[in-house]
Amino acid sequence: MTGRDTALRRLLGNLDMGWRKDAACDGYPTHWFFLERAEEAKGEVYGYHRAREICAGCPVKEPCLEYALAAPNGVSHGMWGGTSPRERRQIRKHRIAVAKAEQDPYRKSIG
Repeated sequence: MTGRDTALRRLLGNLDMGWRKDAACDGYPTHWFFLERAEEAKGEVYGYHRAREICAGCPVKEPCLEYALAAPNGVSHGMWGGTSPRERRQIRKHRIAVAKAEQDPYRKSIG
């Protein structure tokens, strides 16, 4: 297990990370995927472009994204499954809205 994997386990608990061995990002500089907080806002446009290119062709893009979404309170930093923190917040909001709509038969359909 690499130092980065150990740090991720500490941060995210014991969720399954078996998919990591096939991740396209393995071996690339960590700072491409994890911007400093001050850079995070700019990262939407500038900092994540290399990470997005790598993630685009990654064979484990979906499990990576689901891992970040399944972590307690979600992962609030870094590029996971080709998505930024802002994009993951939007995905979580949408999933919550869909789940609520499915539980309430009188609520309008959410697309």
